[in-house]
Amino acid sequence: MYCCGDASVPDKPVGPLRLLRATDFADANGKRRVADFLLIMNAAAKCVRDAGKWSDAPTIQQANDAFATVEGALSIPTEMAKGRDRRVSQLGWRTVVNIVRHLKKGVPVASEA
Repeated sequence: MYCCGDASVPDKPVGPLRLLRATDFADANGKRRVADFLLIMNAAAKCVRDAGKWSDAPTIQQANDAFATVEGALSIPTEMAKGRDRRVSQLGWRTVVNIVRHLKKGVPVASEA
């Protein structure tokens, strides 16, 4: 859906979600959620571009293959600040957003209590 959209409902096809902007939503919660979504997906899309697999109009299979190649490329640290192991495969959405936001700013990722 991020790259190709969804045309399964002929009356109301959905365009690619990468075209969404926070200003497309009226309420603050919607704006926050789409900004979080775009933060993660744009980071993944950058990895796809760097790997040379980006296409402006991919098929569903091409999009799946491209994003499968960068799985795990968001560089989520496996160790927390206090030396404990982080279970990367079990992180919640908000945690991943916060970690990616910190890494983007160059701020060390703080340990959760």
